[in-house]
Amino acid sequence: MTDDEADDAMCGALKQQLDAIGVGRVEWPNVPLPSPPLYEGTDPWVRLTIMRSGGDQATFGQEGARRFERSGVLTVQCFVPAGKRGLVDAGALAKAARDAYEGRTLGGVRLYRVARKDVGLDGPWWQVNVEAAFEYEELR
Repeated sequence: MTDDEADDAMCGALKQQLDAIGVGRVEWPNVPLPSPPLYEGTDPWVRLTIMRSGGDQATFGQEGARRFERSGVLTVQCFVPAGKRGLVDAGALAKAARDAYEGRTLGGVRLYRVARKDVGLDGPWWQVNVEAAFEYEELR
């Protein structure tokens, strides 16, 4: 699995869950920000960040048959307008993110340590994050 294939799998799983609950306002990795930026609106939105942090060559041998291990952490930041329903609405977004990744293998991407992390107020927004560790193998 290539880095691009892993990214597509992780983005696709989140998109599927967000589509199911009717949330289409998403900042995707390496996609230009919309104008105006999502944080200037008043509707719930999320930001997905994928950070690779590890890699190792697991096997040696002929080119094309060597296995490389890739790993990292993804974060889904969930933003809803602060106020009366902030906890409930942010919880729904966090649940969608957890459902996208918890206990899942997406193609060859294994996800684990999926956790909700309550952040709290961020200006006019109530923020909850979901983090997940991931790993996959690349043959080269």
